[in-house]
Amino acid sequence: MRTMTRRAFLGTGVAVTAAAAGAVVAGTTHRGRRWLHAAGVLDGPDADVPGVAANVEVQRHVLATAHMPSGQVSYRVASPLSGHPSAVLLCLHGRRGDDAYAFDVMGVHRFVAERKLPWTVASVDGGEASYWHRRKDGRDPQAVIFDDLLPRLIGGADGANGAAEAVPVLLLGWSMGGYGALLAAADHSDVVRAVTTSGAAIWRSAGDTAQGAFDDRPDFARNDLFAPARLAKLDNANVRIDCGDDDPFARANRDLADRLPKATARFGAGFHDTATWRSRLPDQLDFLTRALDNT
Repeated sequence: MRTMTRRAFLGTGVAVTAAAAGAVVAGTTHRGRRWLHAAGVLDGPDADVPGVAANVEVQRHVLATAHMPSGQVSYRVASPLSGHPSAVLLCLHGRRGDDAYAFDVMGVHRFVAERKLPWTVASVDGGEASYWHRRKDGRDPQAVIFDDLLPRLIGGADGANGAAEAVPVLLLGWSMGGYGALLAAADHSDVVRAVTTSGAAIWRSAGDTAQGAFDDRPDFARNDLFAPARLAKLDNANVRIDCGDDDPFARANRDLADRLPKATARFGAGFHDTATWRSRLPDQLDFLTRALDNT
């Protein structure tokens, strides 16, 4: 049997102590806490998807569109079991997501059903990294929403003109979709009644953006949430911004909230992940309900 020398023993003790100290230090910084969270050491807030509305059918459709190079896009809908919906809640997914995310992962329609809200919940595939705005390759997921999808959802299959004004439109987005929801609320303030976001992927400058989020610096400038005209639109809208303190986008979200004094903003414990975003859903639905009641 191998015998550990005193030097080896002391070295092991120092290593363990250093590792423990490093974990403590890491746990006191956002970057360190994010690393520990990714390693499974730290848990963030979460909420169970309500075990209700199992009989609500989520339907998947394919929509023809001139705003995507493929000529079509997938979307999903869950409507009230009876009666006319009082609102349409459109969910915008994050990067590497698709139209299934709002239903299969977040369970938004079940949270809505638990509250007995007579809303249609819908989502559309905005693309892997479109960031929900017009791109030079021909993608324009925002146009898909307002030119193709909403008229169909609210006006029937024929997409009746003016139908998008008949039923209030609510937007909910996560990460890339959070940015897209805020952008859409500013650019279509005549249609969107209220918007709420979690961990919105927001940057203050073109040089800080993730690869592929924008075509170039002019593209970023055209779609900058901090542009004065957009800030004015958002400040006059019903806006709620949620973000975890350990989310890498927390600082930019705080900056945006500071520039929107009329907006509702909630920070606190949480990361840039599904569990954190799901934990905010109940309060976000309450906010959207109040926005409908007060307008």
